Amino acid sequence: MSLTNALTDILEKYRDVGQAKANPPAGVHDDFEQVANNAPKEVTAAGVEQAFQSDQTPPFPQMVAQLFEHADGSGRAGLLNRLLQSVGGAGAANVPGASTISRLLQGNRQQVAPEQAAQIPPQEVEQLAAHAQSRNPAAVSEVSRFASEHPGMVKGLGMAALAIVMHHISRRI
Repeated sequence: MSLTNALTDILEKYRDVGQAKANPPAGVHDDFEQVANNAPKEVTAAGVEQAFQSDQTPPFPQMVAQLFEHADGSGRAGLLNRLLQSVGGAGAANVPGASTISRLLQGNRQQVAPEQAAQIPPQEVEQLAAHAQSRNPAAVSEVSRFASEHPGMVKGLGMAALAIVMHHISRRI
């Protein structure tokens, strides 16, 4: 069976899942990993963005905090740096409720290293994501693109979010 046929067979299970909170098919985590590793990144990113914007999932800032919690050090740093870029780096220094991030950005720093990211609580990431979303609507797309490059992180969003991602991908492939 070719790769395209294998992906088509997996994605067929998600065509009718839609945006409803229906029970996702069993194995959604494994299915997502296989599809995300083989589908075009822009299609996966668009699916992640759909999950971020769905009324069937938690708000974007909360989901970003979930991504952060399920990432390794470099993934956490990368996610934070994408958010920082979307608010203009130094713009994150004054985010209410993000004192650790502000402290790490002192001295005109605009990037967070993996070892620094380990010091940041998920609640501050949630605050930063809310700030980024309000200041730059493209922040959701930026985070979606980043997440599409890290399927292991996305799996931490939960079954409902993954089912939405898979549904979107199934309609594009």
